[in-house]
Order: sequence, then structure tokens, then C-alpha cells
Amino acid sequence: MILIAFVLLILCFLIIWWVAVRIGGFFGNLLNEEKGKKIGRAIPFWLGIALIVYVIGVPILSYGHFSYLCHKNAGQKIYKTAEEWKIENPNVSWESLQIISWENVKYGDIPEYYKQHNIPQYKKFRGKKYQLSKGSSQRILNYERSVELWNKIILHNHHIFYDNLKNEILMERHFYRHSIEFLSGSSCGEM
Repeated sequence: MILIAFVLLILCFLIIWWVAVRIGGFFGNLLNEEKGKKIGRAIPFWLGIALIVYVIGVPILSYGHFSYLCHKNAGQKIYKTAEEWKIENPNVSWESLQIISWENVKYGDIPEYYKQHNIPQYKKFRGKKYQLSKGSSQRILNYERSVELWNKIILHNHHIFYDNLKNEILMERHFYRHSIEFLSGSSCGEM
């Protein structure tokens, strides 16, 4: 698979080179025939350098950034364990912890229960906007924020589990995924 991609890349590069030589030669001939040949050779050279830097540089740099994010941020931060939360909330009913069904909910909408109880679909944490996500119960809400980095090469999902009655964050989870084909499957932070 990688060999086929490499051959296609070289073929595309040669086609771009040929087209650039023709265009450069055409515009150069409008100025002067001798200069036209020089410009016709220079344009593909610099296009080739730019293409090589882009094709080689972007995956390497994005994967370096991805590795840094995985090492620095990925995983969970638990502010309050389940045991601590149970001790602080001994009278909580089991029904309030059952996950609310998202069946028959339109894209971009939330279940009727949250609308009836004025639970916001969007909430700001640390100045950033998060959206209510699946996996929320009546009491514990799961807010999610997805960010694409490096022109959609790296995906960052950030989940915040939030106690709706006490207005406190119980846990955060950072998940990263690198999407370049030959690096696919690269993810960290346990999703």
C-alpha cells in the first residue's frame, strides 16, 4: 500500500513538474525566449522543493506534536473519585445516575429530559464552549469538546464529567488521534 502511494506521489510530482515547465516556458517566452527557458526550469524546481517539504514535513511535524500532546495531556484527571462522591452524596437515587437515552434525537439536539429541566446543551468551562454529549445521566453530565489540529490531521476530544447539582467537575478526559494513513491507529488517552 505504501509502495503504491509512493509511486502515485512520484507520478503526480512528474505531472506537476511537466505542467509547470510548460506554463513557465509560455510566460517566459512572452518576455524573452532565453529567459523563458530559465523560468521554465526554475518554477518546477521550487514547486518540487515545496512539495517535498510539505509531503515529508507535515507528517513528521504533526506526529511530533501528536506525541507531545499524548505525553503531556492525554488521559484522565480525576478530581473526585466515585467513593468520595458516594460519601458526600449518600441519599442519591440510582435512577438519577442512569444514563439518559439518546434514541430518536436529531443531530445537534438533546433529549427531552434535559430541555424540561433547563440543563444547557452548551456550557463554558475555562472560557471554552462544550456540548452536552451521550453518556450523561440526570445528575452527572458529560460535556464534550472536539478540536481538529494540523488541518484535521490530529483530533482532540476533551470530555468533562460534571455534577449538575453541586456545580463541580468530577473528571476530565483527553483523547488524541492521529489520522495520517500510514500512522493510523495512533491514538492515546483511552476513548
